[in-house]
Amino acid sequence: MKNKAIYILTISLLLIFTQICYVYANLLPAVWKTTGNVTVDGVEYEWIDTNGVCYISVKNVNDATVLNVPSTVNNGSPVTVIRNFKKLTTVKEVLLPDTVTEIEAEAFSGCTSLEKINTPNNLKTINEKAFLNCSSLKEISFPEGLTFIGDNAFQMCRSLTEIILPDTLSELGEGAFSYCSSLQKVHLPEGLKEIKNNVFYHDNIKVINIPQSVTSIGARAFSYCSWFDHIELHDNITELGESAFCGCALKEIHIPAKVSVLSDNLFKNCDFTSIIIPEHIKIIGAHTFSGCYYLKNVEFLGSIDELGDGAFANCLALTDFTLPYGIKKVPDNLFYYCSELKSVTIPDTVTEIGGSAFYVCRNLKKINIPNTVEVIDSSAFSSCMSLKKAVVPSSVQTFGSSVFWGCSALESFIYTGNANLPSDMFSGCKSLKLALIKDNIAYGNLSVYARFAFSENEGEIEITSSENVDDVFIAPGTVYILDEKKYKIVGTDTRIKGDVNGDNTSNNLDAAILLKSITEYSELSLEEEIRADVNDDGVVDISDAVKLSNLLNI
Repeated sequence: MKNKAIYILTISLLLIFTQICYVYANLLPAVWKTTGNVTVDGVEYEWIDTNGVCYISVKNVNDATVLNVPSTVNNGSPVTVIRNFKKLTTVKEVLLPDTVTEIEAEAFSGCTSLEKINTPNNLKTINEKAFLNCSSLKEISFPEGLTFIGDNAFQMCRSLTEIILPDTLSELGEGAFSYCSSLQKVHLPEGLKEIKNNVFYHDNIKVINIPQSVTSIGARAFSYCSWFDHIELHDNITELGESAFCGCALKEIHIPAKVSVLSDNLFKNCDFTSIIIPEHIKIIGAHTFSGCYYLKNVEFLGSIDELGDGAFANCLALTDFTLPYGIKKVPDNLFYYCSELKSVTIPDTVTEIGGSAFYVCRNLKKINIPNTVEVIDSSAFSSCMSLKKAVVPSSVQTFGSSVFWGCSALESFIYTGNANLPSDMFSGCKSLKLALIKDNIAYGNLSVYARFAFSENEGEIEITSSENVDDVFIAPGTVYILDEKKYKIVGTDTRIKGDVNGDNTSNNLDAAILLKSITEYSELSLEEEIRADVNDDGVVDISDAVKLSNLLNI
């Protein structure tokens, strides 16, 4: 009985399944396909006709150098799609019939001897990699009516010198003409909205138009077009992608009014001598201008919210730089290897100086750090070999390692804040004569700290604590010889704040000297600068003059 029930259930399910299949078979459109072969001029082709769309491929080229593709096949159907002509290394010329509307993906890829191909009047679509590595292709015309060129369609067509794209083209795929090393002249159509990623990557373009319809230029679109020295960017453009012009020979640029972000590596390794950053730019990405070896002048017309790491690294011609108001951090590696940089103005919006920010700025002689800075990261001023004086405001709460590593000309370090000083902070500082610090060292006492922190100093150094040194190992005024080095460790700093000229009294003459140094930018000696820092913030400025005037009741 049980077996009979199972049998009936099985038969019922089979009937239901059969009915479902019948219904779906009647709902789906009929698909018919015929195939065949055709020979023209000794070349064998195979074709597939699917619902009236006829695809054609080469079956046997028989060493032919010219292919005359038929317009119809045996059943009378017109040839509409070019499918597989890959790696025909003997073919130099292809003649396509006007019946063709589409060239499929990779259709002619690897045809390294192909020099010439006509494009049919009815051609609408060239798919991805259609002519990939057709390295001998010297010219190709594009008919009006063509609407689509796919990704990497003409990549590595190294013999192309000029392309004129029709006004009907609405989409140009990523990398479409990348690595076309002979391509020098390009006409883009009005109506194209986007220049996509890598489109002309590593070409040698000299002349190109940017249509008014274009609103976006993609990442690496023109990267390493090494002869590309001029481009007109209109104000309809809203986005410039990462590395879009990296490695170009651009000497000047207009930044479109609707662009607010200069993306990472955007103008890296370009040939600018000067650049104006308009006020609508709010973000500058990492390495945006790095490697611009000829860049001498940078002007910011407005405030900047964010400045990326290494934005001006390896700009070897920079000598003076005023950082934009609004940034909170001098980014990591910002001026990395800017070997001619002599002076930098840091705004009082900055609270942090990033790691290696001024690394190997060999000609940087002086740096004014505003009293808003709280953090100086590792190696911030490493190998600044011309830096003689470092005055760090008391606002700094944290020092990274090796901040002044390799500053071989550094003679004085002045810091009256409470942050611990790492023991490797002054490695390679062979010329130090004065370190004015509190007894706030990373470990041990001042004499132990001196043994490690100043072990590479070549002469006598005065280490003056701004507070009494309460340490049984240190007697104020004693010269200690540690590892054959001399260290003069002094207890309390006895200098009188405001006594600029050092005559042991603070008076109107000191106020006049201080004011002159600020208004006329006259240079104070190291001793004078220490005494002139009346408010003890590590910086001599107008606030010190005001405080001294108040103390003297001037």
